[in-house]
Amino acid sequence: MTCKFSLNENTILRKEWFGCLLCNTTNGNFYQFNEDSFEIIKELINALTIIELHKILKRKGFIISKNKLLIFLESLCLDRLLEKNTNQKGLIFFEEKNNLRKDCLVSPVSVTIYITNICSKACKHCVNKSSPIYQQDEYNFDKWIYILRKLRESGVCSIVVTGGEPLLRSDIFDILEEADKLKFSISLLTDFDEISDEHIIRLKKISHLNDIQVSLDGESKKTHDFIRGTGSFDKAIRRMSLLKKYNISYTISSTINNRNINEINGIVKIYKKYGAKYLYLNPLAPYGRAKETMSGWFLSNEQLYLLGKKYLQLIIDKDIDSGNPFWEENINRINDNQFYPFKGALTAISLGIYNFSIGSKGECYLDSKMKSENILYLGNALTDDIESMWYHPKLNPLRSKFVLSEFAFIDQSKI
Repeated sequence: MTCKFSLNENTILRKEWFGCLLCNTTNGNFYQFNEDSFEIIKELINALTIIELHKILKRKGFIISKNKLLIFLESLCLDRLLEKNTNQKGLIFFEEKNNLRKDCLVSPVSVTIYITNICSKACKHCVNKSSPIYQQDEYNFDKWIYILRKLRESGVCSIVVTGGEPLLRSDIFDILEEADKLKFSISLLTDFDEISDEHIIRLKKISHLNDIQVSLDGESKKTHDFIRGTGSFDKAIRRMSLLKKYNISYTISSTINNRNINEINGIVKIYKKYGAKYLYLNPLAPYGRAKETMSGWFLSNEQLYLLGKKYLQLIIDKDIDSGNPFWEENINRINDNQFYPFKGALTAISLGIYNFSIGSKGECYLDSKMKSENILYLGNALTDDIESMWYHPKLNPLRSKFVLSEFAFIDQSKI
């Protein structure tokens, strides 16, 4: 039988100024290719043999051998972006768009959704200043489904669902299941103290849920509970034990500050013991509740520099997996005194290149810091057009600061 290739039903293909972006929404992986690749891949919205595809490309003026074409398609199959001998239908966006801007993607590729401000804890550094106090006017199920559908129409690939505590919403599984049907790559940030076997079993059924992120802010009760409240450390260990029991892929995120910077090795031991896939080490930043309650605990410039070196060394030694290609790409810079990845991290804000943020009442900002500090409010996800907010003129001066070879962030003082 002659082999046919088609776009995987869980693949999102987006035309971009540099060519195209692909996302496998079942594992959350992203891939970038050039313009010619986009012209090739988009034809596979319908299943085609190499001969059929080669004829189409030849009519378009492409000069490529069947053998090279086959090698390219086989590589895409290995990444589960294409499938063989099925007629699956992936999603293609912006095929007809032209004159694309080079200072941002066509639309947000990832959106962080602060789906509630309610939380059983009141952590000292919470960006959302969440607490057990009931919040009025948070959006209900119907409004969130409407917003999710708008995001799907806008070509968004992934959503990060956070809070507050998402699992405190009685309808959270209904919302996640709808996002799953819409084929978003889904990440869930949860520190739900009452998480149970039933919760985990239901989460396992969400096929596009690629990551669950939990917090660990120290190697012991003394440091972790200082930030998150008495008893939080034991509940965090129980949470990780449950995720390990069900073989759930999850990430540990640690907020590094003056109180726990010397406990990173201990955090790594817990990461290994409870089978987490990735470990994030994030410097405590001065916004949200941390701005008010932890002013003496932010890292110095020297500590930020050493944290970057420490993180890279842990990756080189294969003690951890960061889950971030940036660190892998810079492994050979361990002895480079100029390597300072956390430089300016405490005052950095997004340049609006690829991400977007939505609050529990639909309020839209570029990132969590802007949301917390009420910087550059863009509109409301329920009532305003996503594209209009993404291309809001007030973002032009910000995006003019973007340099392709550097980070997509800038010091807040420069805007």
